[in-house]
Formats: sequence, C-alpha cells, structure tokens
Amino acid sequence: MSKKSSRRNPVRRGISPLLGALVREATPTAQHPALLQAFVALDAFKSGHGGGGLFVELAQLYVVSEKLCERGYYQERLSECKKAQEAICAMESRYPSENNDWAASPEEYDWMRAGVALLDEQLMIASKDDYRMAEKLMAIYVLTSNDGTEGEATEPSTELKDA
Repeated sequence: MSKKSSRRNPVRRGISPLLGALVREATPTAQHPALLQAFVALDAFKSGHGGGGLFVELAQLYVVSEKLCERGYYQERLSECKKAQEAICAMESRYPSENNDWAASPEEYDWMRAGVALLDEQLMIASKDDYRMAEKLMAIYVLTSNDGTEGEATEPSTELKDA
C-alpha cells in the first residue's frame, strides 16, 4: 500500500483583531485568567457572538470588581462598576437565554469596557488574598441571590474573614 502524502494547509486559529489589539495593548495583568475571560467576552459582545455563558462570566467579574472597590481598591470608581453591571443586564434583557448572538449596543459596550478597564487596574494593585476574598464574596452573593426567594438579594458582609 502506498501512502499518499496529503498536504494540508495548517489551520491557524486566529483571534479577532479587536481581541488581539486588547491583549497587545493591555497592561502586564493581561495574563490574568479573569482578565483574559473578560477580553474574550467583550470581543464576543462587540461582534454579536456573545451568549448566556459569557454574560455570566463577565457579570461575575463585575461583582468581583465591585467587591474589590468595597475593599478599598478604587473605591471612588464604584459607580463605573455599577454602570458596567447595568449595561450588561440591559443587554441580557433583550435576548433569550438559548440565543448565542448577543450584541452590546455602543453605549453598553463602552460601559462594559470601562468595567473591564477598572478590573485591570484593580488587578495591578490588589493582593492575591484580597482578590481571592473578592471571589469568595462574589460566590456568596451569587449563591444567596439565587436561593429561590423573591425580591432583592441580601448583600453578604464584606467583613468576611479568610475562610
């Protein structure tokens, strides 16, 4: 049996120009997995390829950023974080959860991008312990806000000590 050598062009997995520019121009914290997730989500929502999974990831990162604000990391910019959360929730309200072509309006995208920029700046100065604590507080917030009760979720205490 003869072996035919098939010459295939190598498949190059590319990233969108927007994501490439974000990562190239980003600060040294761009290697942080949370920030990379945020860049991917922003890119998807900008290009109309976002979905519920990316919404959840980005919304959780905004809660982490909020908790970092509450712990003193750019506390004066908490309103930016809240605007980013409002923007992503406004976008989410327009799409059915099974749809994966969510797109942010230009105004929503600007606020969402500002929220990611804030997270980037927080990651440059926050200690690993404070970041982990903010993640824990976010998880508590998510768990307590989805317990099946009606009405507003109660805010977990930011006074939680290392668990």
